[in-house]
Amino acid sequence: MDQLGELRALVNRSDVSGTIATRARIVLWCVEGRRKKEVAVLAGVSRPTVDLWLRRYASDGVAGLGDRSHA
Repeated sequence: MDQLGELRALVNRSDVSGTIATRARIVLWCVEGRRKKEVAVLAGVSRPTVDLWLRRYASDGVAGLGDRSHA
């Protein structure tokens, strides 16, 4: 499955947390060409949060959307 397919699957699966699904939506909306400001409003997050998830996705792919331990 390609990266966009994996993102769409995360958004649509019932066993994925709402937090992860929202992160996947943020990336998908940006890929669709929406402005970051609009994506932030749609997702209910700040603009820097949109940037954070786009950076994590760019560096780590779908795995980057998961929670990291703070150990």
